Amino acid sequence: MLEGKLEEFNLAEILGLVGKPDRAGTLEVGRPGGRGKIEIKKGSITRAESSFVHKSPLDMIAEAEAVPREELRRAADLSATSGDSLEEVLAAAGLVTERLMQAARLRLVQEAVTDLLDWKSGDFSWSPGVEPGGLSPGLSVEETLVGSAESLELTVVPQVPDAEPEDAGPPEVASEPEWGVVPWSGPSEAPAVPGSPEVPGSPESPPPGAARNEMPPAPPVGAPPPPAPMSADDEPFRIAVVCTGNRFRSPVVEGFLRKYLEDQEALVASAGVRKLDAAPVLEEAKALCGAVGVDLSTHRARSLEEVDLAAADLVIGFERAHIAEAVVHANARPEVSFTLPELLELSEGYAPAAGSEGPAGARAIVATAAERRGDRQWDGSLEIPDPIGQSPDTYAATVTLLRDLSRSLVDRLFAGGSRPAPAPPPHAAPALHINR
Repeated sequence: MLEGKLEEFNLAEILGLVGKPDRAGTLEVGRPGGRGKIEIKKGSITRAESSFVHKSPLDMIAEAEAVPREELRRAADLSATSGDSLEEVLAAAGLVTERLMQAARLRLVQEAVTDLLDWKSGDFSWSPGVEPGGLSPGLSVEETLVGSAESLELTVVPQVPDAEPEDAGPPEVASEPEWGVVPWSGPSEAPAVPGSPEVPGSPESPPPGAARNEMPPAPPVGAPPPPAPMSADDEPFRIAVVCTGNRFRSPVVEGFLRKYLEDQEALVASAGVRKLDAAPVLEEAKALCGAVGVDLSTHRARSLEEVDLAAADLVIGFERAHIAEAVVHANARPEVSFTLPELLELSEGYAPAAGSEGPAGARAIVATAAERRGDRQWDGSLEIPDPIGQSPDTYAATVTLLRDLSRSLVDRLFAGGSRPAPAPPPHAAPALHINR
């Protein structure tokens, strides 16, 4: 389940995350004065309700004057005396068709969604699975968000396929990875990238005991979500780094973290929001990191769709959208998911209790950061922008910033790590400010 506050994530952002074609679930919102619900199935909104929209499909037909108002009044009188529903009376009189009623239902859903998108405060929660029934087809989430779902015309309605029967079986569940603990595989079990050479000491062949590029594949769908995984104190500390394409920011931080954590019980991996089919890192990342002893030549991009982050002790992103995507699409736990600057700010000044060094101490620091985060407003300065398409100086400055923050993260989690920071990459520009 994903939950939070609309003051931090507006509803349009949330719909963009959960409204993908392979997802099905229910988004509920609430505030002191009312509640709302949006059900999504295969990229379409199939049902929507808002406490502030008090209408029925027949109200929509009346507003559009698709049926003369006097005829509606007569039908209402007959409905009251016959016991038949108003919709049944209108259909028997030939005043409405199923296509017209379908269009009216779509119009009502659209009004409810439009109202909910305007909410500026309240709580939200997303859970997989929808009730049987609903509109088929519904409103396209993508078109709704880009504003192309104009006010629906009730007099010209396209043909609508027959809806699935309500007794067609159990509710559909989103095809997302099972929420469970999946052991992170060792390097010998990781599949080799076709055409990638073996580089001694590279991310594909780390030395024994070193932090490794390890992440479990997404498990099969089926079982209901078990409770959030609890890591034993003696297990390695698992870090996942997420950016947009897994070609610059996340592999750079992954590389520096592996270097600084070589003598620690830690596992490091990275992934991207977008699926880029095993693309290599950008040449700028490879050159700048290679100049300071961090080899990214064998790295290949992978997406959140290919991994499961339920077992991660820490999920690091660079924009809050990265964190939201990791929670929704890769089972990351919200309480261990932060942007890199956010975690460093929230954990400032905290030291674990004596005897809690290593993985146990690192987990305690992450838990403290989660407690300190609470309900505070999101600060946009806690993001690191993507340098793609910028000048060479911006690339160099970004690598320098990511190197320094990676060093700070290791110092914070493991009281100093094990390696001194490398020299700044060539052509390094002044320190990059992390405000967007």
